[in-house]
Amino acid sequence: CIMDGNRSFQQHASTPAAEPPSSAGSANLPMAHAGQRHPRPLRAAALTVACWGGAAGWSTEGHERIGSIAQHLLKGKHRAEARTLLEGDLVEFAGWEKEMSEKRPETKALHWHRQTPEWTCSAGLGINGKVHCDNKEAADDSILCVLSVTFKKYAHDAVLREYPIASDPLWNSESNFDWKNYIKDHHFEGLFGSATAELRWMVTLIGDMHQPLHWLRENDYGRDIKVTFRGKEYTLLSFWEDFMPTQLPPPPTQFELDQQYSSRIQTWVNMAPGELFRSWAKEGSEQACYRIYAGMDLSNTSAPVVVTEEVFSRWRSLASELTSRAGQRVAFVLLDLLEHRRHKEAHSQGRGRTTRHTSHSTNLAKNAAIAAFLVPGLLFLFRWHDQNSGRAGAGFSLGRFGVGGGGEGAGASKKN
Repeated sequence: CIMDGNRSFQQHASTPAAEPPSSAGSANLPMAHAGQRHPRPLRAAALTVACWGGAAGWSTEGHERIGSIAQHLLKGKHRAEARTLLEGDLVEFAGWEKEMSEKRPETKALHWHRQTPEWTCSAGLGINGKVHCDNKEAADDSILCVLSVTFKKYAHDAVLREYPIASDPLWNSESNFDWKNYIKDHHFEGLFGSATAELRWMVTLIGDMHQPLHWLRENDYGRDIKVTFRGKEYTLLSFWEDFMPTQLPPPPTQFELDQQYSSRIQTWVNMAPGELFRSWAKEGSEQACYRIYAGMDLSNTSAPVVVTEEVFSRWRSLASELTSRAGQRVAFVLLDLLEHRRHKEAHSQGRGRTTRHTSHSTNLAKNAAIAAFLVPGLLFLFRWHDQNSGRAGAGFSLGRFGVGGGGEGAGASKKN
């Protein structure tokens, strides 16, 4: 739990990288009432529990904003289906994480990225640019891997086969991580004892993926850095998790949300789930390095870092954009799982069903290739059968169906 104090990100402080485009909206989107919010699991016991004190993810206000944005993208029957799946609207359990973290502190570790050795901004997330759930590049029970294994648990294999083939799977063939055994070993049955509980966890983890400080363990995820803003002192982590969500501008309008979402899903639907989640992880880690830590003067570790109004304005825009993306991605994943659910039901009844991952051109090409071999083969067999059955006096001829021989085959059959 003790951080080594290495502040390698100072290399970036003097030369901030170009910031990715931000498109925080400004017009009003109705915000629903706050309810509860989400938790998080870890793997060892007493010693590890002591390491995860303090803030655990976006505050209740942050998760409420994410849930509200997601809910406004779930329309018509999809909103009702998601409500059934989660046993409530998304904003109704915005405070669930905080509540569960207080009741079960040992669950907090699931909401953070951990790897061995830990990464730095100079090296990048993972090891040598690679991130896999192998307990080295990413711990099996860290945020990326738990999110991915939960999605996989509720996905339908037939639909997963319609996704693009992963060029670099998140789990390699040697991985032996078993989510059921993990839950049992850590006595989390009460927390993960139902589909509703596990899917609420999944929604929460997607939100926490978009809190950049959850990716970089250096400086204890920002707890070791003191900042002051308008005369008040915070840790960097509490500033981002607790204070920042209360300062955000209104969410994007429904029209802006719909436009952003329809544009972004074109990329998301063309990626395998594990690779998609990993791309979101890398995005979050880069935000931590180049849009939060970059430009911070950490040369004097004994004095708090002053957050200027200019820096605050940039961070506020970033947090607004990140919560908006989180809400859109929550909606995307829930809609995906609802499609998996419908496909599974249809499959159990022997009915076929297409999904948004179905490639019609690929299916057409496959069917044409099959037909190119199958149809001539069947015609050959029918003709062979026709000729041989005619000689044997079976009385059956394809000629009556207009296949290979017309009426002559029928006539020959009658004579025999």
